[in-house]
Amino acid sequence: MKKSGRKLLGVLLAASMTVAAVFPIQSVMAAETGREAERVEKKESSEEKWMEETPEKVQQPAKQQEEAGSGVSEEIQMEETESVVPLSMEETEPVMPLSDGYDINQPVIERFELEENGRTLTEKDTLHFKLWAYDADSDISSVYVEAGGHRIDLQKSEEEKLYTAECPCSSFKNGTVSITEIRVEDRAKNYTEADVHDDNYNCLYYVIVQNTKPAEKVSVTDFQIQTSASGEDGALVPGDTVTCSARVTCENGKVRDGRMKIGTIGAKVYHTEEMSMTYNEESQTVTGIYTIKDTTYPSEWSWEYITVTTQSGKGSKVRPDKSLKFTVVQENFDTEDPVIESITLDKNGEMVTVGDKVTVTVKVKEENPRSLGRVYYTSADDYRKKGYTSLYWKEELGAYQGIIPITKETYPGRWNITNLEVRDIHGHTTRLKDFQEDFETVYPWYYTVDPDGYYEDNKAPVIKSITLDKNNQWVQPGDTLTLTVKVEEEHPSRNGYAYFYPQVSNVSGYQYVDLQFHPDTMEYTGTIPITEDTYPCEWMMTDLRIEDQNGYKTNVSQYIEDWYATYPFYYRVKTRDTYREDYRDVTFTFYGLALQEDGSY
Repeated sequence: MKKSGRKLLGVLLAASMTVAAVFPIQSVMAAETGREAERVEKKESSEEKWMEETPEKVQQPAKQQEEAGSGVSEEIQMEETESVVPLSMEETEPVMPLSDGYDINQPVIERFELEENGRTLTEKDTLHFKLWAYDADSDISSVYVEAGGHRIDLQKSEEEKLYTAECPCSSFKNGTVSITEIRVEDRAKNYTEADVHDDNYNCLYYVIVQNTKPAEKVSVTDFQIQTSASGEDGALVPGDTVTCSARVTCENGKVRDGRMKIGTIGAKVYHTEEMSMTYNEESQTVTGIYTIKDTTYPSEWSWEYITVTTQSGKGSKVRPDKSLKFTVVQENFDTEDPVIESITLDKNGEMVTVGDKVTVTVKVKEENPRSLGRVYYTSADDYRKKGYTSLYWKEELGAYQGIIPITKETYPGRWNITNLEVRDIHGHTTRLKDFQEDFETVYPWYYTVDPDGYYEDNKAPVIKSITLDKNNQWVQPGDTLTLTVKVEEEHPSRNGYAYFYPQVSNVSGYQYVDLQFHPDTMEYTGTIPITEDTYPCEWMMTDLRIEDQNGYKTNVSQYIEDWYATYPFYYRVKTRDTYREDYRDVTFTFYGLALQEDGSY
């Protein structure tokens, strides 16, 4: 994106003066891909200094050198609507051919073939891809095509320059499969792409897939349950087993395995168990065994369904065509709900202020308490403002206990305890209404928040300054840049990020900058290391994001209004005596009246 200093600015000014002298133009617009002329003036001093020191270092890819060297008139041709002014090499800095420097040339694709192009195929057919390519300066790192939503990587063959791949048509859905991308990339991250459409945007490479294979059809019959009961009346106890089996067939496919699910019937707490089933191809049956454990809930159970998976990965869920049940009994199994004995707030009914803590204690009678419970609270003035706090089991207290913190963001006014939940390890649950059924009429547990000190942080972070320590400077391998973002924020998050992208075409990759927050200076900082593998061109910061702990986000465009027009943060990398910049055409569009032969406009 770098411009050529005063030389480009001079061309623009000359064009403007020429137009003004010939036409009474109402408006003149110069649309140019890159930074505006004001940015060029800012950059020219450091650019010229560098160019004076290293006058033969700036390079173009070989392809652009050929295009630039073909010769372009320096005279601007005026038309009624639009004129294009290419900048020739004579109007910019001299270009040195690549020697032992960094590879800035794209790979070359000589030819591509899809052997089955345009044909109608079935799932039994295979696609064959061939691509001839080379890279004169470094090895090719990847060759791939995108077809039908799949990336297909081509591998180097024994033949020079030839890369090949095969892909079965069974990988694609019925219909037209088009190649949407053909790409070759070298180890220096230069890439080139072959055309996949003609001038009318018709697809150049495609096949039509018509799968003739009929769909798989799974059939499950003869559901059976066998139990090894050792309890009275056929009831199962820990250690006993339940064997579930069924006959499974699959038309136009093969069965791989199965999985069964059993569940309780009419229990206080709904429980399920799942287990795998093995398939015997000779007998065409799937079999699964469940062993009763000490934790198996004592209740009536039933076989709910079976999931059969075929070799192709297709799954079919089938429910038994009859009721298949068994009963589990457990001596001394805890089937009772926890019993809440008391609820206390250490500041119940009191006024609390910022920094205070409200301690909730729930005394519970329970043999097998779960380690966590939860208490819910809601603002009496605004039901949309609510929250919850975890309650932790304290064995020495025989109670659950938790803390509600009062912060600057806690909405002022009365807050009511609106619910709580405590459970045992078997899933039995007791709620606030089970302890006091009419609590909603009076809400006996509450606290009031003093409005003094209340502050609701609903604003995004504010960027106060952005500093790139080597902004608009030349850097080379071994250098490190530091990006610093100073913010104003009550609840900053620990991280932010920024992205820098190379400002030349057909180069992959980007530079991600992880920004770490430093509370002592209220700054986010991150570093950018320059290595021997850093592409030699201009790198520009295209995005920067900062987010606070409440999820409010800000980006750099909110700090710099004309961010998308100026992109003021960038650096230029010189690697192995090489620096690349792409030259762009400048397009002038004129609006107004043109002078006619008779003197009229």
